[in-house]
Amino acid sequence: MRTNSPLLINESPLQLLPSLAVALGGVNEAIILQQVQYWLTLSTNYRDGRVWVYKTYPEWKEEFPFWSEDTIGRTIRKLESMGILLSTDEYNQIATDRTKWYTIEYDVLNARAPQVATIEDGNLQPSRAPQVATILPETTSRILPETTQPVVLNENDATWIFQMYQDVFKGDVSAGEHDDLRELAYGLKRVTPGDVREAMTITKSSNAKKRIGRKVAYLRGIVQDWERNGKPVQVTPPPPKVETPIIPKVIYR
Repeated sequence: MRTNSPLLINESPLQLLPSLAVALGGVNEAIILQQVQYWLTLSTNYRDGRVWVYKTYPEWKEEFPFWSEDTIGRTIRKLESMGILLSTDEYNQIATDRTKWYTIEYDVLNARAPQVATIEDGNLQPSRAPQVATILPETTSRILPETTQPVVLNENDATWIFQMYQDVFKGDVSAGEHDDLRELAYGLKRVTPGDVREAMTITKSSNAKKRIGRKVAYLRGIVQDWERNGKPVQVTPPPPKVETPIIPKVIYR
C-alpha cells in the first residue's frame, strides 16, 4: 500500500500567513510578497540604505511554475500600486537592461494589518498570534554588537553577517564569500555575533586580508576554534616591576 504521493509535500513548501493574504486581498499577492521577503533575507545587494533582490519575470516563473508570466506580472504590478512592493531598474549596470530590483516597504505593509504581529525596536510584540500555514523554523535571540536590543536571528536569515562583513572590511561580499559566510552564520552555537565581529577585526589586522580568498577562511578558523574551545579570556598583564636603583655609597676619608 502506498504511503506517499509526489503531489504531497516532500520539498520545501511556500510559507504563507493567512492574515497576510487577507491584508493584501489575495493569495497570489501574499505568496509573491513572502517569496520576495525570503530572497531579501539572503541578498547582499545593498543600495541607498536598503537591501534589494533582482529577478526577471521568467525567473519568477521558474519559482511559480503553476502561474503564467502574465499572472505573475499582474500580481507584482498590483503590489507595486499598493506601495508595498518597491521596484526599480536604475541599479542595472547596462542601460538597456530592464531587469527589476525589488524591496518591501514594511511600514506600508504593517499599516494594512495593524492586528498582525509587528516588530518594533527589535522586539516581537504581537497583539494576537497569527495562524501560520506552514511550520516556521525556530529562532534564536542573540545580542548584536553596539546595541542593547535583542535581535531575533532566524535560521534562514544571515543578513546580519553580510552587513557586518561589509562594515568591517569596507567592501562588497563576493559570491563565494556569500555562501561561506551564510554557512558560518548558520553554524553558530557558542559564538555570538559580537564575537564574530571581534574575529573579523582580528582577521582584518592579519596578513590574511591581503591574500585573495583567504579572509573568510581565516575568519572561519577563528570562529570554529572558539566554538570548540571557547573564546580565550583576554588577561591584562600586570605592569612591569620598577626596581629602585642602587646608589653606591661614597666614603670620604
